[in-house]
Amino acid sequence: MIIGRRVDVGDEGCQCRDESAVLASLYKRSCQTSEGQNGVLLTVEGPCVPYSYGSNCFQHDLINDPKCKMMTTSSPDHCLRSWCYVDSSSCMLSSSQRLYRSIYFPHNDGVDLFYSYTKCDSSLDDWSTIPRKQTLGGLTITATSPTAYAVPYIFKRSPSGDILAEAGNEYYNNSVPFEGVLVNYLNSLQDLADGDFKITWMYGSKASNMIHPTSSFTAVVQDIEDGLLDMGVSTFWVTGERLKMAAFTKMLTLSPQLLVIPEPRINDSLIAQTSKVLEPFTMGAWCLILAMIIFAAFLSVWFSDRSKLAKKNARELRHKQSNRRVKSVYARLAVDQFLEKGIFFCSAGVNQDGGASLPNKILMFGFGFFILIVVSAYVANLAAFLTKSGVLDYVGTMDEVKAKGMRVCALPAIKTELEIAHPTAKFVFSQTGRSHYGMVDDYDAGKCDFIAADHVHASANIVLMNMFCERNLVFTDSVIIQQEVAFPIRHNLAAGLSYWMYQGEKYHRISVEASKKEFAVKYGMQTSCNVDLSARENKASDDYTMITPKNLFFPVIFFVACAMLATMVELYHQWKLKKGVKSSLFGRNSTLQFDASVVKGRSTIRELENADDDVDLDCQVHSPQPATTSTKGTISSEINAFVLDEFHDNAIDVDAKCSNDEDNATSLQKYSLLDQILVCAQELKRQKEN
Repeated sequence: MIIGRRVDVGDEGCQCRDESAVLASLYKRSCQTSEGQNGVLLTVEGPCVPYSYGSNCFQHDLINDPKCKMMTTSSPDHCLRSWCYVDSSSCMLSSSQRLYRSIYFPHNDGVDLFYSYTKCDSSLDDWSTIPRKQTLGGLTITATSPTAYAVPYIFKRSPSGDILAEAGNEYYNNSVPFEGVLVNYLNSLQDLADGDFKITWMYGSKASNMIHPTSSFTAVVQDIEDGLLDMGVSTFWVTGERLKMAAFTKMLTLSPQLLVIPEPRINDSLIAQTSKVLEPFTMGAWCLILAMIIFAAFLSVWFSDRSKLAKKNARELRHKQSNRRVKSVYARLAVDQFLEKGIFFCSAGVNQDGGASLPNKILMFGFGFFILIVVSAYVANLAAFLTKSGVLDYVGTMDEVKAKGMRVCALPAIKTELEIAHPTAKFVFSQTGRSHYGMVDDYDAGKCDFIAADHVHASANIVLMNMFCERNLVFTDSVIIQQEVAFPIRHNLAAGLSYWMYQGEKYHRISVEASKKEFAVKYGMQTSCNVDLSARENKASDDYTMITPKNLFFPVIFFVACAMLATMVELYHQWKLKKGVKSSLFGRNSTLQFDASVVKGRSTIRELENADDDVDLDCQVHSPQPATTSTKGTISSEINAFVLDEFHDNAIDVDAKCSNDEDNATSLQKYSLLDQILVCAQELKRQKEN
């Protein structure tokens, strides 16, 4: 790069520079001035200025700018102002002068020139604070749409007035206007800019569509790079390939690429509805709950002191030949306790037994807390699971798609982005150049199982959404990638248009979303179905969905099964009685607390039997009818028989005269007999003390 020499004029911190050597190096732009001097063209069409142009403070524009030669009231403000080229580095470092880069000699020409008005004190106005009045300077921007219209964002109509989804001959007819949300949006920006820019509509070149046959959107960007167009208007994705070709405006929105799948079928079968009762917890959680109930049941049996009682009274509690009967008794007690703890769990509480042992109370305290938490969590989620839609299992995420090796139709414009984000996925890229319509064609042809669709573009395209409805396709919530959406535009126009887009959105409520709402209200365009899977599932299950008998089938069946089992046990018990067996493990009542009371009474009587022989052990035991006065040995044998045979197959036989063919070991009879035994024990104790 050729550097000019400094000319000492004015402020030491920011000097004018003689850039004649730099201008003379631009051989391709050399020319002759009207005075016959060697010079350089400021633009392709002129004017021709001498090499000394801008080397000192002077009204250079008044002499050389065609707009300034005939001064009128409408002439630009800069015509009468002096300026010169300066060194940007020193001025920025050592002064407060305001600088500008030259638009006549851009950096890509091999030169880098800067100029300043404030350096030359060219105006009474403070140029350091005066902003530019216009960003685009009243430019006319030539714009077009891809041949794949994006309804309702931009489209044309047929001669009959129908909205067209794809371009035909009307695309190349400028008398047929473009319409849509984005057209209305840009018109609003033009009104806001008040003449700073104007949009004119044109068609794209056929050559660019041949260069990019798979994407009419990229073809428009190609026309911008080639200088045929200034701007593209549609839902353009910002991609690496397109950024090499053109600039982009401020982002319009961030559009997710969502997975589109066939609508999952609803399973409303009885089995599906029944299983909902179990769905609030996983199978592992249910197994844990069952294990806790069993664990609490076995501890309850142990804490009843039955095992200690068996050791102290081996002869009484064991069968003379074997221990088989005792094992069956404990098995029965375990079943009783399991059922009891199960009842506690289902009723969300525990039995409050004031006479229970300390270990048993501690156990029930912990079990009660476990029940509190589990039942609360279950009840909190049960209603939601009972009323949710019975959707069958379906592939709804990219991870599931990749795991099953299924194919996804996608657009080639984002091929690189998709392959980087999902290197193991099987994508089928549409080659028709028909955008989303081409992917639908590939889906119909069986080339893919799912579609990767732009939610912003596709969900607003009524024509495309109706095609999805016809094929029962729905959007999932699975985001494949996210793409920025913006307008492709020439580099020198990007900042200016982005400024007005920002002003409109920030201060004047002008946005694409607002234009879309206005368009929807005006034309009332609605799809024939809901294409969002989540919306369909929410509709099938809401806060006011009523519970049907199908939802309650499982608890009903569970109750019926328990009732049938209880009936079978009772019938077996009655059958055993008819066979002459006075009792059975299946039919009699049993409580550990009653056993403990009986053992305590038996212990008291045994102490009295070992007392002095002169004590008169004369009391009566009624079971359940009055019995004759018994001797000391008779009472002992009767109580031993009561304790030993409480859970044995034979009926309780305290007094043979009181027995009959029916089972007299009911709970009422036991407690009545126990009361009489305890009264008798107290009488014997009193006699001993006297």
